[in-house]
Amino acid sequence: IWVDVLLPPGTPAGVYRGSARVRAGGRTASRPVEVRSYGFDIPEKPSVETDFWFSVYQWNNFYKPLSYTPELHAKHAEIIGRHRVSSIPNDWITLCRQVPIFVEPDGRFTFDWAPLDAYIRNGLKNGSTAFWSALSCNSGWTAWMNNPGVQITERATGKKVPLGAYIKGKSQYENPAYRDFLVAYTRHLKDLGIAKNSYYELFDEPNDNSRWLAMIEHHTFFKKVVPDLQLLCFGIDPTQVKAGKS
Repeated sequence: IWVDVLLPPGTPAGVYRGSARVRAGGRTASRPVEVRSYGFDIPEKPSVETDFWFSVYQWNNFYKPLSYTPELHAKHAEIIGRHRVSSIPNDWITLCRQVPIFVEPDGRFTFDWAPLDAYIRNGLKNGSTAFWSALSCNSGWTAWMNNPGVQITERATGKKVPLGAYIKGKSQYENPAYRDFLVAYTRHLKDLGIAKNSYYELFDEPNDNSRWLAMIEHHTFFKKVVPDLQLLCFGIDPTQVKAGKS
C-alpha cells in the first residue's frame, strides 16, 4: 500500500513525525512516518512547459468497454496534477469523435468544441502547461479530417452523412473540411488563451528522406493556411543531411 503524505504550503522547516495505520480483518499494521520540511513551497504550476502524452484510449483497452468522459478525466487530472505532470489528453482515437462536425447550408464546416474544451480546462485547472494540439504524433486531427468514414451532420436537415460525400476525389490539401478545421481550430486555441502553448505535431522523427520531404510540404501548407498554428517535430538531428540538403 502506497501512502501519500501532504506537506501543506507554508509548513515551517522541521521534522514531522507520526504513523500510518491500516486495519483489516481484525488486525492492525502500523508504520512510523517521518517527513522533513525545508521551509519552502514548490509552485503549484511548473514553470517549464511539459507534455507527457496522456493517452486515454489505453483505459478503453483495459476496461472494455469504457466510455471516457470529461467527468472521469477530471478525477485523473486532479491526481496527475498533484505531481505537476501535464494531464490534457493527447488521444485522437478517443477525443476527435467527441467533437461534433457540421456542414452549413453555404458549404462551410463548423465544429462544436465544447466536449474538447472540457478536457482542456480539466488539465489547465490542474497545472498543465502545454497542449499537444494534434492529439497525436503522426496522424491525429489531420487523419480524422481526411477520413471519408467520419460522420458529420448536415445543419439544414440534421441528417448524418459520411465526410467522404464532401471530400471525394480531393487531396488533403484540397479538402475543404480540413482547411475549415485548421482555421477554426487555430482561432479557437487563441480564444482559449493557449495558442502559444499549443503544439501541432504531424511528423514524429521523420528521419528518412520521403517523410522529411512530406513534412516540409505539409508544414508549408500549414504556414499558408494557418500561419499562427504552432508546429512541433520531435527527433530531428540538425547535423544530418536530408534529401540532399544539410
